[in-house]
Amino acid sequence: MQTKSNYFIIFMLCFLLVGSVNAAETKDATINNINVNETKSIEIIWDPLYFTYNKVNSYNWNEKTHKYDEVINQNWENNGKSISIKNKSFLPINIDFKYTNLSKNNIGATFSKNHLHIDKKQSDKVKLYLNGQLNENSSDFKKIGVVTVSVT
Repeated sequence: MQTKSNYFIIFMLCFLLVGSVNAAETKDATINNINVNETKSIEIIWDPLYFTYNKVNSYNWNEKTHKYDEVINQNWENNGKSISIKNKSFLPINIDFKYTNLSKNNIGATFSKNHLHIDKKQSDKVKLYLNGQLNENSSDFKKIGVVTVSVT
C-alpha cells in the first residue's frame, strides 16, 4: 500500500514583508557630521515550497516466525528546496533562517546553512530539507510550517 500526502511550507520574510521577492531598508547615519543614507536591498528567489510525503508498506516473509514482517518505507519527495539571496546593495548583509512546525505531526526541517553573511553585490543560497514523519494520510496540500528569513 502506497500513500502520498502533499504539504507545503509558508515562506515568510522577517522584514515586515510576507512572501515578498524584493525588500529594501533605508536608515540614516551620521559620520563625521555628514548625513549618510545607507540602503540595504536584497532579492530573494525560492523554489516552490511544496513537498510530497511517501509512505510505502511492504511485507517480508520471516522464516523464523513463519509470519510476514511489515516494513514501512517513508520519505519526502522533492526535498532540498533552494532559497537564493542576492545582495543588491553596497553594504554587507546577514541572513538567518528558521523553520517553525505548524502541524500536529513531528515534522522538522534543516537548512544547509542557518546563517549567511553576504558581501555587497554578492549572492548565496541555502537548501531546505524536511525530516520526520506524518501521522495522517491526505492527498490535499496542507500547511505544515513557516520558513522565516531575518535580514540584518
